[in-house]
Amino acid sequence: MEHADDFNTLHLSGRLFQQYLADMWCKIEKEKLLFVRLNQTKLRADLYQGLIDAVSARNGSEPQQHGTRVVLPSSFTGSPRQMHQLYQVYIYIEEVY
Repeated sequence: MEHADDFNTLHLSGRLFQQYLADMWCKIEKEKLLFVRLNQTKLRADLYQGLIDAVSARNGSEPQQHGTRVVLPSSFTGSPRQMHQLYQVYIYIEEVY
């Protein structure tokens, strides 16, 4: 039920509210990335040995020189693996219809 006397400071603050929303979105994304980084063993990132081999063969260097390896799961929005999955789904739908 909506009340005419309600005063919502956030919704009436204009650009400041937009900045607040952008800051909160960044904070949530940071927390999601931190979770992924700290839970690599639970995400079974150690199974991606082929990734390490490919990077080593491409650059001719050791993987330790490239920094910390963090594998994003395909469920992470915007990750290359998710984009590849979405592309595959799109191609399948195009073939069916």
